[in-house]
Amino acid sequence: MKRQLFMAALLSCLAIWAAVGRNQAKIDQVARGELKEARLSWWGFDEADSTAIIQEALVSKANTIIVDKMATPWVTKPVKLHSDMTLQFENGAEFLAKRGEYMGTNDSLITIEGQNNVTIVGIGEKGVLRMWKCDYQQAPYRKAEWRHTVRILSSDNVTVKNMLMTDSGGDGVYVSASNSSPEKHPRNIKILDCICDRHHRQGISIISVIGLLIENTRLTNTSGTAPMAGIDFEPNEPFEPMIDCVMRNCVVEGNQGAAVTFWTPRMDTPRVGKMSFLFENCVVNGGNREAFRFSSLNLYGETAPVAGDVVVKNCTITTDTSKGIDLNVHAGHQMNFTFENTTVKMNDSRGLPVILAIKASPTKGLGTTVTLNNLTVDQNLDLPWLGVNDLGCVGYENYHIKGTVTRNCAGKREDITVDKAFLKRYFPHRYYPDGPFCHKFDSQLKPAVAKVTALPDVKIRHNGTFWLYATKGEKVDLTLHYEQLIKNRGKAHPATLIYPSGKKVELGSVNFNTTKDFSFVAEEGGILKVEIFVENNTASIDKCSVPAGVYLPDNHEFNVIHTTGDFYFYLPAGLKSSCVRLQGDGTMEGVNAKVFDPAGNVVYKGEDICMFTEIPIDNSKPGVWLLKIMRPSTIRLEDLEIVLVQIPPYMANAPELVPVLQ
Repeated sequence: MKRQLFMAALLSCLAIWAAVGRNQAKIDQVARGELKEARLSWWGFDEADSTAIIQEALVSKANTIIVDKMATPWVTKPVKLHSDMTLQFENGAEFLAKRGEYMGTNDSLITIEGQNNVTIVGIGEKGVLRMWKCDYQQAPYRKAEWRHTVRILSSDNVTVKNMLMTDSGGDGVYVSASNSSPEKHPRNIKILDCICDRHHRQGISIISVIGLLIENTRLTNTSGTAPMAGIDFEPNEPFEPMIDCVMRNCVVEGNQGAAVTFWTPRMDTPRVGKMSFLFENCVVNGGNREAFRFSSLNLYGETAPVAGDVVVKNCTITTDTSKGIDLNVHAGHQMNFTFENTTVKMNDSRGLPVILAIKASPTKGLGTTVTLNNLTVDQNLDLPWLGVNDLGCVGYENYHIKGTVTRNCAGKREDITVDKAFLKRYFPHRYYPDGPFCHKFDSQLKPAVAKVTALPDVKIRHNGTFWLYATKGEKVDLTLHYEQLIKNRGKAHPATLIYPSGKKVELGSVNFNTTKDFSFVAEEGGILKVEIFVENNTASIDKCSVPAGVYLPDNHEFNVIHTTGDFYFYLPAGLKSSCVRLQGDGTMEGVNAKVFDPAGNVVYKGEDICMFTEIPIDNSKPGVWLLKIMRPSTIRLEDLEIVLVQIPPYMANAPELVPVLQ
């Protein structure tokens, strides 16, 4: 019996050896062009490292390489595919990234760069592309987010079909132009019947493409580094287009970030063409973050002209604690959003099912439209279903939102027609014909007591903007603090000094997560401004030898985080229609707040302010007012946006420091 078992085992080993040994006769036939379809195993198999075998097969004359299903995966270092080829995986055949390799921050399992007519396909049971995310997230690996399973660069007619892509150190699939051909954009890219699961950054990232079809695909369980979305559409440069993008019959769920997200402020659509997207018959579950998020706002300030069409049709959008549909658009952009026969489900969420924020000056005009054709909103909490954040101060009745909505809440059905009358009735905030920003008194303002100094006790996100008051020839000592927020990345950024005349002087760079001392002699007297961009991190002042406070810049958000305290501001006589606008994140982040008039009377008291809130200021009471920010009662203290409308944009933490008319 033992002899029989031994012989059976020996024969089995011999059979495996025969299957994986090099078949030179077949290889020679491929070399002569007699065979256009070949098995990868003809070149051999090495369970420890098959890289050389795979690379030799890929550069052969075979048009189709069949990846055999072996007893163990094909272990490999990064490989590249070439034009006019198909890589066909047998039932369950697997490429596995070699452990201990992929030390380069851009090392991807499969790269298709500058090629045409390439297919990766699994037959029957899905083929598998697997990496080692857990390894890449710790030493000795350098932190990175670009170790993708499939990287498609400047290539045309590429199809990835019936594949499971999992555990990368970046994205399941990354689509972009290459560094060597930055304006050669991928065309006709198809991702069909695939699963992108447990990736480090995104299930799929689309940087530029002309013609994209993602169909019958699941994007799930992304976690590791921001944005951690199911799919992210994010051009890096103005010349990168996103045209004819279709996502159909897909499921996006379980991701740590937003399910579907767009970040497009760098796109220059007059140069590359209007973006166009169709989402059809998709299930989009945001979990604890936004389900469907679009932003064309630029943290740097002004943006290139952005235009395009986004159609969401026959989809189900669900979120548990955040926003359902979140649209953030620059006032001058020409975006058209259509949600047709789509359902938004809010599961115990205090977020808004549909929220539109249009920011920047009203002089840009409103170009964005939102059409709701038979939108269904299901809520189990009786909260507002629509939020419109009029941060451009143009008046809600001027917003282009229209359509029909069915709202189901607490067993009650409400049929709603959204038009200008609806917006004016439900959002009675005012139009400010003089615009939101007030600079008419800038040259006449100075602190009431110029010798008093107190640091602005605030952490500003994204754009650190501060004011200083100095006389001409006065020496100023200033210490800026550029602090990491959570695990956000950063790099050195310059601190810029802006004089009252508009002259800009670069003081020097501040390194990420450090403090930096500056000294200079003021070339001009009056209110000086200091700006430093800190990405998603925070800026603050640690030391200052002259009066200082926070400056609320025009045309982009002023966002503070983890901040409470007293913020004094000055209301000159003769202004009209002034107000203070506050906004948390629209869900579970915000503050409690009070506003006091110059006589010390409480004129406003708000609790758990997370959605857009407008606080009228009585223009018949000029003087120093107080905005008091306090910890919220039931939600988190985190992000807060402050806008001063028709009020000089200077705030301080002490009343005698506020710049006033002298």
